[in-house]
Amino acid sequence: AATSTQRGAPDDDGNTPAHTPRPPPARGGSARAGPRRGLHGRSSSAAMMRVSTAQHTDTAAWAQVSAIVAELDPEVPAGFEATGFAELCRACDALRTQLLRHPLRSSRHKSTVLRSLFRLLDITDCRLRVKVVRNVVLLTDQIQTLSNVCKLLFAETRTEQNDRIMRQEGISEVLVHILRSTDWRLGANALMYCCGAIKNLSAASEAQAEFADAGAVEAFAATVKAIAAAPPDPAEDATLALHTLHMLVQMMAALRNLAANVVHRTAFVSSGIIESLCLLLQPFGREVDFMLNLSRVLSKLTLQSTSRDVLARVPGVMHELVRVLLLHEAHLPLSHRILFTLGNLTATDEDDTRAQLYAASNNAEALFDLLERYMEVDSQTTSDGDGASATPEIEEVLTKLVRVVANLCINPSVGPSVARAPRVLLLVRLLECKDVDTSRELVLNIVGAINNISFYRTDDNLVLQQRLQIAELIVPLLHNGIMEVMIETARVFGNFSQEHTVRDLLHRTRADELMVVLLDHENREVVYTACGVLMNMMGDTTGRTVLKTTGGVRSLVEVLVEFGNTDWQLAGMVCKTLWNFSEGYVDQLADVSDVFGEQEGEELTRILSEYIDQGVRLQSSSSPDFSIWEQEFVGVAQHLLSRLKRMTNHFVPLDEAPN
Repeated sequence: AATSTQRGAPDDDGNTPAHTPRPPPARGGSARAGPRRGLHGRSSSAAMMRVSTAQHTDTAAWAQVSAIVAELDPEVPAGFEATGFAELCRACDALRTQLLRHPLRSSRHKSTVLRSLFRLLDITDCRLRVKVVRNVVLLTDQIQTLSNVCKLLFAETRTEQNDRIMRQEGISEVLVHILRSTDWRLGANALMYCCGAIKNLSAASEAQAEFADAGAVEAFAATVKAIAAAPPDPAEDATLALHTLHMLVQMMAALRNLAANVVHRTAFVSSGIIESLCLLLQPFGREVDFMLNLSRVLSKLTLQSTSRDVLARVPGVMHELVRVLLLHEAHLPLSHRILFTLGNLTATDEDDTRAQLYAASNNAEALFDLLERYMEVDSQTTSDGDGASATPEIEEVLTKLVRVVANLCINPSVGPSVARAPRVLLLVRLLECKDVDTSRELVLNIVGAINNISFYRTDDNLVLQQRLQIAELIVPLLHNGIMEVMIETARVFGNFSQEHTVRDLLHRTRADELMVVLLDHENREVVYTACGVLMNMMGDTTGRTVLKTTGGVRSLVEVLVEFGNTDWQLAGMVCKTLWNFSEGYVDQLADVSDVFGEQEGEELTRILSEYIDQGVRLQSSSSPDFSIWEQEFVGVAQHLLSRLKRMTNHFVPLDEAPN
């Protein structure tokens, strides 16, 4: 049986004897002791009293424990009945209660109890084994014993039917205690099985909550921080390095389970484990299994803004993630998750993450390298003419990679640089060979990237240089019938339709009529996007005619009435569209009823006056909406209202004519 090692030889009751101090040798080197003084006698008496008290306490505790141990009959007959198991379980519970109240000090007594407990492990009953383990952990912290105990628990947790028993017996507290109290250098093997057991049990949401309450994340954080501070060197201790790696693989899998629940992510932030995990990227970045599980943790954490912001602030994290991505580009599941993490980090631009990733990827050249290679692999595995890949993993990676490129281009200092990069047209090539019905998410991300890039109206923007070809490629998507596809495509035409050749294409395909129909949609984003395209379509007589003859003016006025005083940005877009529409009639001295319609003209005049006056109330009440009203709405609204009034008063009555 394993016992604790203590300094000094214990007495029969396991207590280390008190040592009586010897006086120093006499001057001159004589070894004879000097006269004993009264102080020595008092120390000896006090020490004897302390020993006697401890001895009495341990003896009393042992008397109660030994009576319980006697019930732990190690000789289990072949036909042992369920009642026998129940008695053993009851005895184990009683033993644990006693040990918690009065811990044993004597190593000899501990060894006696441990021998009885170990014999019970031959009985293959999960509940009894767990009860035994809970007692063993109270009696010893010897590494080899803990390793055997954790190995047993790991084996039991591999059977899902045992999970309920484990939870009922509170094994989460035991595992977290082992994790918290074991030195990772001395007990890496024990911790590997401990983390493996936590991984198996924490797959269920109920168990995740129990582990979180027991402090599992904080215990993991302490271990990870210690390893990150002094990672093992395989050249110095290959066994320790290997055991540590195996432990980390299991630990990351357990952390992934805990990170899956948004409730527990607060502990990831407060414990500091996110920063420590990033420090493991450099020493363990080449280890595929470890990185796969770590990438799963990071992909879950970056779904929440708080933990995402913490990760983004870690110095050098973008460089490390890109390095690992390039190291393992052929490992598609790992590449997928790293790209998903990078996509989440660049979804917002806190701490300038987009510019950081742009620099870390050699001005996006590394991303285009990956895009080119993955497209080559995809072309070799494409099954039919519909563009669907026979290997779903490669399409998932392409989808996440294109999303990262799209996010980068939102940054105003990065977008123009990407727009002029020759390989940006790889996106168009990829779009040409994909069908929205079989590759919807990938097509959506490509169209989104094209939209972000086409926003920058520079002469060297390669996407804008090929806008007509791209427009011909994506215009069928406007009639796809899938709303998210239509919206994303319409956004692109919001940028492309500033060119008259693209407006002609939209008219030929009746896409301008579709935009008018979408003005009646209940979704604000759909209405805003359609309005943006129509604003550009008003640059041609054909576009104005379509708007007028299809009821577009009426729809725009209704949008202004419905959304206006709650969405000043949309209200401003409607006013710009109507302003552009009315431009074609200014030189004709047309009456407002002829241009807008009598009812529409009157309602538009009334609502604009009301909304302009409303800005005064917004300003006086210090409403945060005032700045949006001022920037997005009031300027164009005042100009449109003035035009409406001029159109109403073209002809002055004779009795009011000037001399």
